[in-house]
Amino acid sequence: MIEDGDSKRNKKLTPGETKAKVKFDRQVIAIAKANRVQAMYTGDTTLAKHATENGINVVLTWEVPLPATSPQLELDYETEAQRSR
Repeated sequence: MIEDGDSKRNKKLTPGETKAKVKFDRQVIAIAKANRVQAMYTGDTTLAKHATENGINVVLTWEVPLPATSPQLELDYETEAQRSR
């Protein structure tokens, strides 16, 4: 069962929420629980709060450590001017 702490009462939506967002977040949590995920990665703090309330470990995107090496590779190419020399 998905718990959001507010399903038992008629709670007004905050300015950043819509019924569609609340419904979508509940679907994401339901899918995660059904698939027994070990962790959910998100940048949405509201989704993270509700996922945590439902026993899902949450990692916020800004908490993910950066890789040790640069993800941008160097390109070895010649320009048109270098080729004409």
